[in-house]
Amino acid sequence: MPDLLLIVNPHSANGSTGRRWPAIESKLRSLLPPFDVAFTERVGHATAIAREAAGRYGCIALVGGDGTVNEVANGLIADDRPLRSDLTLGVICRGTGSDFIRTLGIPRDLEGAAERLAMGNVREIDIGKIRYRSPHGSEA
Repeated sequence: MPDLLLIVNPHSANGSTGRRWPAIESKLRSLLPPFDVAFTERVGHATAIAREAAGRYGCIALVGGDGTVNEVANGLIADDRPLRSDLTLGVICRGTGSDFIRTLGIPRDLEGAAERLAMGNVREIDIGKIRYRSPHGSEA
């Protein structure tokens, strides 16, 4: 079994990730070690996939945008702590905003992001949880 799982959001990049997946997958298979693929089917699905896969893979990478990053990260956290301290999260950008990768200096292009992931450069980043109240006083 591969040690890498790609969680793919086929709706990212305005749906072009799904439309172009055969070409994207072919390129990634030439650049990355062997990997399994799981496609998201609905909002919140990446969280469920990541949570279920966390015990079986050493690296979970996503192919999507900032929303997919958020969902996968939430799937790898429970009780405000990472599920596993040795599990890495990779990002191959296929989003439109791309704030997360810009902040971390992850290449936006497919080849650059895949090469960075294949090299195994790991950086620890902080996670946070925000709770706030609406103007009416309810927790939102």
